[in-house]
Amino acid sequence: MKKSLFKLAAKMDALKYSKKALAGLIALDLFMAVGSNIADWPWLMSVKWYLMPFTPICSLYPLTLAIWFSLRYAGKKIPAWFTNFIFIGIISYGIMTYIYYPAYMAWDGVHWRLIGNMVWVSVYAFQSLIIASEVKRIPFYQYALVIGYFVFKDYSDRYLGSFIDILRPDFPEYLKNYLFYALVITHIAIIGLALLMPEFNRKRTPAASGVTA
Repeated sequence: MKKSLFKLAAKMDALKYSKKALAGLIALDLFMAVGSNIADWPWLMSVKWYLMPFTPICSLYPLTLAIWFSLRYAGKKIPAWFTNFIFIGIISYGIMTYIYYPAYMAWDGVHWRLIGNMVWVSVYAFQSLIIASEVKRIPFYQYALVIGYFVFKDYSDRYLGSFIDILRPDFPEYLKNYLFYALVITHIAIIGLALLMPEFNRKRTPAASGVTA
C-alpha cells in the first residue's frame, strides 16, 4: 500500500516535466476556474468588498494552479511564496471537504450537488502531489504574510460572513464551532507540513531536471 502511494506520488510529480501534461493541466484548471467563478459569482458579488480577497476557495485555487502550470510551461521562475500558498490552500481545503460536507449533510441531508463539490475540490487538491517537490523555504516575512492570509480567512469565514453557509440562520452554532476548529487545526498541520517540505525536497532525488515536450 505504502509503495503504491509512493509510485502514484512519483507519477503525479513527473507530470510537471512534460509540456503535454502541463498543457492538459492548464486546460483542466482553467475550465475549473471559469466554472467555479460562474457558479460562485452571485455569492462573490454579495460579499463586502474588503472581504473579497478572503472569500474565494474553488474559484481561486484552480486559477492559481493554472497560473503556476503556465509559468512552468513557459520556463519562467515561479515565486516560492506562490507555491507555498497554493500548496497550503489546496491540501487544507482538500482535507476539509471530507470533514465539512459529510458533517453538513449529516445535518441538512444528502445532496448530489454537495457530493459533486467534494469531487470538484478533490480534483484540484490532488494536484498538490505535482507541486509538492517545488515547495521551498521562503523568507520569514513571506511565511508571515501567507500564514496571516489563512489566519484572517479562517476568522473571516467564521465571524465576518465570507463563507456562505455560515450565514444560514438555521445553521447550528455547534456545527459552526466544530467546523471552525477543524479548519484551524487542519491549517496548522498543513502549514507545519509546508515548513518541513523544503528539507524533505532537499534530500530527495528529483525525477527530472527540466520540462520536455
